Amino acid sequence: MLRSNTLRYIALFIMLVLLQVLILNRISLFGYGIPFVYIYFVLKLPLGCNRGLATFLGFLIGFTIDLFCNTPGLNAAATTLIGFVSRPLQKLFFTVDDYNDQVPGISSLGSAYVKYMFLLVLVHHVFLISVESW
Repeated sequence: MLRSNTLRYIALFIMLVLLQVLILNRISLFGYGIPFVYIYFVLKLPLGCNRGLATFLGFLIGFTIDLFCNTPGLNAAATTLIGFVSRPLQKLFFTVDDYNDQVPGISSLGSAYVKYMFLLVLVHHVFLISVESW
């Protein structure tokens, strides 16, 4: 039987995809940008998550967004990248061994999580905009 954490992540995955596809893709902030809330899924993966699993889950959510938004692999590439670099960045900002299965958040990790989140979002957006402009 599936663990409750797995069911939570499945529900979070579905909720974020639906929110992004049905609502946020129709919103234009100041005529320039669309809010990308689906990357929150990669940000909330447990600190002890295997690098391969984080990369695969990043690809999966990006590919799902690409299917609905008709963007040929752009979101999949960007979220795969942040899934791949999330583990090394976690080691940079946190003592991962102390928080092995903990779900990261501001309440538990404080300002280090904000720095980690900012850097991952920056990597995602720079990569996505660079690939899209080519």
